[in-house]
Amino acid sequence: MDQKKGGFFQIAPLEEGIKYKQFYLPETNILYSRFLCSKGIGEVVDFMPMPARIESSSLVRRVQASRGEVQFRLQCCPRFNYARSAHQAKLLNEKEITFCSEGEDRQRLKLTSTVSLSLKKKDGFAEFTLKEGESAESPVFGLEQGEGSFSACSFWYIECLARAGHLPKAQKYFDEMLSYANHVGLYSEQLSAQGAHLGDFPQAFTHLSLISAAYNLNKILQKR
Repeated sequence: MDQKKGGFFQIAPLEEGIKYKQFYLPETNILYSRFLCSKGIGEVVDFMPMPARIESSSLVRRVQASRGEVQFRLQCCPRFNYARSAHQAKLLNEKEITFCSEGEDRQRLKLTSTVSLSLKKKDGFAEFTLKEGESAESPVFGLEQGEGSFSACSFWYIECLARAGHLPKAQKYFDEMLSYANHVGLYSEQLSAQGAHLGDFPQAFTHLSLISAAYNLNKILQKR
């Protein structure tokens, strides 16, 4: 990725030129990064939790030393709207930093950590050492404000478009709504302007409206 435009969130050993290996746990989205350093072996475990209620998406990065001693560096450098929107950063305390876009979306992110954090040019930064058996955790998550759009209403609108004969528009919006489902095809009660799931999750009425829209749209298309 383009780090200048896309930003990055990196946790890696300070030592350069080391060997490393990455792999996913079988049938999961849990990523292991294992670093073979001169004084020890370090691991970074990445995963995205799925709580019962999704107010915002989050990424958790857990760091540990499985052998010896390893020095790590953390860099959290968000770039909003592909670096077209400037942002402000605030150190709430030694373990928390908030980042806020100055663009129209006003998107916000929050970085928390079990190690001490600092700010460098509006980016989160930390250096720390872990000994064998020690670990640290640094999740980052989005902060959503206000109400989103009700997904059930979006599917009802698509069905109304189809029944009224506006099939190209109905198909376009239906395909767009399908892109907002999570990794197993489920929806929440609402969607934010950035496409994040808000409110109850999963939401039964949303899926009933999805089924109704899909059934009627397909039925009308087959009659053409």
